[in-house]
Amino acid sequence: MLCRIMGKEPAEDIYSHVNNSLFDNDLTRDQVKLAVLSAMYGVSHRRLSEMLHSGSSKSIIRSVRRYFEIDRLEQELKGTAQNTRKIFNYFGRPLNVDLSRKHVLVSHFIQSSASDLALIGFANFVDKLKSLSVNFSPIFVIHDALLIDNTGVFKNHEELKLDIRELKKQLLDPEDGVIVRVNRNSEFRRDSEKRGPLCEK
Repeated sequence: MLCRIMGKEPAEDIYSHVNNSLFDNDLTRDQVKLAVLSAMYGVSHRRLSEMLHSGSSKSIIRSVRRYFEIDRLEQELKGTAQNTRKIFNYFGRPLNVDLSRKHVLVSHFIQSSASDLALIGFANFVDKLKSLSVNFSPIFVIHDALLIDNTGVFKNHEELKLDIRELKKQLLDPEDGVIVRVNRNSEFRRDSEKRGPLCEK
């Protein structure tokens, strides 16, 4: 999701792609995943060094932050937080923030935006099941999972798989997905476009 927000075309496996692009596949996928999440969520290079058992964690985080233009996004969020004492996620939902913990602004922005995107996907998925006359009841959401109670037998599994792929396209399609449409209409994106793309390849 961050790739799409920042104007990049996301790879099928972002961690393998980052490993190949930035580190010549010198790291394991798990190490790259730790580095990417650390860069996004404000983990210090010292903490990452402990997790990776590597002394090069500072340069690793710096490379990841540069790749995703996290510093630029962070500055946008800090400016908003200073002026309003809150930030807004990608879909415009306001988030109260602690100005003494500015290092987690990007984390709040990403996690809140991803949560809203997941809820949009879940709502579309529920609508699709209803249109297929599936006998089900949504129970609850756990992070990025929707639990449903299917009281009957659903036979059209292949059709459902195709529908799920179509829903994913509706959310992330580079031409007309939800994020792209928000990009076109959000003040955050328009202001950023005046200064140039948020993230360049």
